[in-house]
Amino acid sequence: MTNWKKVNYLRKGETLEYEHELVLPEPLANWDVWDYWERERTNSLQEHLTKDDVIYDVGAEHGWLSVVLGRFCNVFLIEPTREFWPNIKQTWEANLDTKPAGYFCGLVGDKGGRKKINYSDWPTEVSRELIDKLKYVYLHDNSENLPVKTIDQIVKESGITPTALNIDVEGAELYALRGSSAILANGNVKVWVSIHQDLMGRYGHVRSDIFNFMESMGYDYELLGVDHEEHVYFYAKS
Repeated sequence: MTNWKKVNYLRKGETLEYEHELVLPEPLANWDVWDYWERERTNSLQEHLTKDDVIYDVGAEHGWLSVVLGRFCNVFLIEPTREFWPNIKQTWEANLDTKPAGYFCGLVGDKGGRKKINYSDWPTEVSRELIDKLKYVYLHDNSENLPVKTIDQIVKESGITPTALNIDVEGAELYALRGSSAILANGNVKVWVSIHQDLMGRYGHVRSDIFNFMESMGYDYELLGVDHEEHVYFYAKS
């Protein structure tokens, strides 16, 4: 039986006040980093998103950030690791009364397959047991034969057009962005990318490839912070 705890997230300066309260399963709830974890990215997301926005949360992992996003915008959940989906669903329902905008248990890349996906219901993987550790599935090593889609494909097939992307895909960031070319070309999409410089080499990419691509699509950027990875906010040039 999993224990759930209330967690204060993002401490306001040196006060004892916090930006958010989350209900999370143990041992995730027992992390000792909730005062500051990914503060810059989270603050930027909250600053630029509204209730009218639809964000594709690409790489939802345990689902705790998806819950934060779900409090101020509409969230389309995307996560390839099957084992994470019970965590995502139960964490969502422990914190929010609304439903996500959509669901995809699979990988995103610059080329997609033809498998038909039901984007309107929780994937069947939610019936599994919760996991208490991190587990990643990578685009370059899809040994589980997960479905692969481009973000543009997901938009076309689901009928749900995002106004924002939050991309955290463990080194495959450029592939995810290339697969979003059609919606990026509209110039109305806000994009947050977590850049994993140490993992990009497996795809033959370097950090500058991301910035060059986004510039070619008409986007400028703001460097938000560098901790365990680099967080960048891309926005259309005025």
